Amino acid sequence: RIIDENPDRIGKKFINLSTFIAQYQSDPPNKYALTKRHFEEWGAYYANYYSLSFTNLVLHQVYGVGDSTNKFIPWLLKQIKSDVHSVDLTKGYQERDFINVKDVATAVSLIVDQDADKNYENYEICTGKVTTIRKFAETIKVLANSNTKLNFGSKDYRENEIMTLNPSSSKLKKLGWDTSISLEQGIKQMLDNY
Repeated sequence: RIIDENPDRIGKKFINLSTFIAQYQSDPPNKYALTKRHFEEWGAYYANYYSLSFTNLVLHQVYGVGDSTNKFIPWLLKQIKSDVHSVDLTKGYQERDFINVKDVATAVSLIVDQDADKNYENYEICTGKVTTIRKFAETIKVLANSNTKLNFGSKDYRENEIMTLNPSSSKLKKLGWDTSISLEQGIKQMLDNY
């Protein structure tokens, strides 16, 4: 609504934070992804017909210290760190590109500082490396030195689950950006803070 009512007064640059789940399927898997995709389409429209630079940032699997314990990653980490008897999970073969929130912040800051010279720009905020949920959970267990049993396959995948990804951080790397926190470092930081 803000853009719709004032497309020429919004400023020269609009930055949208989107999600990878809006990008990797022809039909978005849920309402959240659908609204993200629609907003991206509106952004492209306004960038084409008005003097607005619309930059779309596609966030991949963001994690890090301070995240809500209601979300999957901090929840899983707390369960494993607490050494609960077992955790029920899917088979865990979904691929995700886990990126630490601090690396996301440096990427966003870099993009904000770029000149608004294009009408529509799309960046994937990611490491460019995929890890399965299974490998991620197993890594937490090893780093936490936990005895928790990971019951892979005891839960069904969600309907429309995204299984494979092909993330690319190449556009960000051309701007001189790179990640600074490895997955193992990020997990250790979370273990130290939860």
